[in-house]
Amino acid sequence: SFQEFQIILVSLLAIICAVQGFSFLYSKRKVDLYHSVPVKKSRRFAVICLNGVLIYLVPFLVSQLLAMTVALANGAMSVTAFENALLVFVMNLALFLSTYGLTLIAVMLTGNLIITLTGTAVFLLYELAVKKLLFYCKTEFFQFFSYNGRSVSTVLSPAGYYIDAVGKVFNFPSGMSAGELFAACLPAVSKNMLMAAAFLLIAYFCYKKRPSEAAGRTMAFPITKAAVKLLIVIPAGLAAGLAVRSVVNERASLGNTALFIFVMAAAVVLLSALMEVIYEMDLKAALRKKYQILLAGVGVALLYCGFQFDLTGFDRWEPDPADVKDAVVIMDAVVYTENYYGFDMSPIDNKNTWFLSRPGITDTEAVCKLLKARGITDEEDSSLYMDVAFRMKNGRVKWRRFPVSMKQEEPLSRIMDNEAFLETFYQWSDDTFFENFLSLPSKELTFDSGVRVQNLSPEDMAGLRALYLKDWRTDLYGTLRKEYMCGQINFSAMNSRGNPVTFTLDVYPSYTNTMAFLKEKGIFSGTAFVPEDIESITVTNHNSKAWEQAIYYTEVGYGNTVAGNEYQVTKTYTDPQQIEALTQAMYSERFRSNWPRRITHEYHVTVRFKSGVADSGESASDYYRGSTDFFLIADRIPEFVERDTSYR
Repeated sequence: SFQEFQIILVSLLAIICAVQGFSFLYSKRKVDLYHSVPVKKSRRFAVICLNGVLIYLVPFLVSQLLAMTVALANGAMSVTAFENALLVFVMNLALFLSTYGLTLIAVMLTGNLIITLTGTAVFLLYELAVKKLLFYCKTEFFQFFSYNGRSVSTVLSPAGYYIDAVGKVFNFPSGMSAGELFAACLPAVSKNMLMAAAFLLIAYFCYKKRPSEAAGRTMAFPITKAAVKLLIVIPAGLAAGLAVRSVVNERASLGNTALFIFVMAAAVVLLSALMEVIYEMDLKAALRKKYQILLAGVGVALLYCGFQFDLTGFDRWEPDPADVKDAVVIMDAVVYTENYYGFDMSPIDNKNTWFLSRPGITDTEAVCKLLKARGITDEEDSSLYMDVAFRMKNGRVKWRRFPVSMKQEEPLSRIMDNEAFLETFYQWSDDTFFENFLSLPSKELTFDSGVRVQNLSPEDMAGLRALYLKDWRTDLYGTLRKEYMCGQINFSAMNSRGNPVTFTLDVYPSYTNTMAFLKEKGIFSGTAFVPEDIESITVTNHNSKAWEQAIYYTEVGYGNTVAGNEYQVTKTYTDPQQIEALTQAMYSERFRSNWPRRITHEYHVTVRFKSGVADSGESASDYYRGSTDFFLIADRIPEFVERDTSYR
């Protein structure tokens, strides 16, 4: 099967086999003995390499055949199990060969075991470490860097290609044939095989050029010392400065900037000195090759300044709409509240993979306009965040994440009413997907008014969706921007694995077709509450601003700590008129309030129903089968509530 420990196990076996086969290179006496034998270097290299591979391959094949025999004897050997075992064998062999070849390069470039193992670890982890460092720098320094834009592809990492292949297997829809699985894994396996061939050729070249006197040295070729030192010291020096930067919380004072520079400079000097001592095996060599220390320092400074002052113009980049093929717009307010499913109705974990596989928005002018006007316009304005993948006509993909003012109504409306946007991010609007959903068993259709949940007949699903689509496709952005939800339609079913498949349709007051259907079924008349059924409403004001003003900071932390609950003020209302006024301002905690609108969490509201309607704090009755907890809509809060619950 596919287990994470196999990456470590197979890689470890490859390292052992590679080092064991050429371990004679670490001893001058053994090198002289081997080279005195009348055998060509090419033949010796080929035989030793083949032996190293067979040491792994033969036991692997024998154990696989024995396991299959035992499984067959017990009636557990199926065609699927055989295909799976064959696929694992091919993938593990590709991982072994590429790691084996990379380790051989480390063996040929070094002269003792400890340095060989260190070099192998550097080869295997260097690319990943540098990518992580660059990713951290981009997140720290670039204001509009998108997490989705991180590079997850590898060029020289055997384990990276293996993980890529395993990911394709796990993300593949169930029921697919072995041929389709092989086809999905073939690119990653092929890259590992090609890397293995390239690594073996490089190792053979180094073996032919390796001098006999290199045995016992740290590095077999003096020319590689400076390059290796710079490749290690430069990113390590930058990482040291960033570590200190994170500790002091990035406070942009002159003293802290000087501290960053000092730490990076000290790291460069110390690491350069340490590597030179290791190279020469002499403490007196610590400060030799001063020009290399200077080069490393210049490299760190250039990298740091490049990120600190955005010398590449990352944050300033604004594309020409004519150069953009299309754009994939990912809005947090949409993505975080929607569920996405594959062909077999199993949940999609990596949502971005789904988004990028769909057609993008071709109205590139609207998207570019939002990027150009990124940010909020004033303190009273609210904003939403979006990640955009600009797919350029030259084949490149550029990601940016930026805030968008809700006052940018014209471009936002053009984007959100675009068919590509609607069908990509609201998966239930896709006709093919919905037909697959209707074929699932155990379907359930409910309507939630925020106070009560009521069942509808599953047979009404197709008709209700059709009516909803008529309302929903009319000015979606304007509806989300200006109106407040009054209910939710919930579709649910079970997939073939017994897991739930659910999606929710938000209902707004302007959805006339949907509202008419609900009224016809006697479910919802537009009002969630019957004020006469309410005994009391309790409102708690957290008074967060007053609490924050009571807390001040010093250089060492909090100067004064006050418990937040000391500033909370609670008031219970039983007057019918006050209750009716409050019901007009209440917004269910279960409703999605992710769109930037004034749903304040400063107030917490609890409803107590009269005896016979629902028990206090419970939702057990057939009528009020929902929630008793609410927020308040900021611009509808009654004056008496603000007056009664403010902190004094």
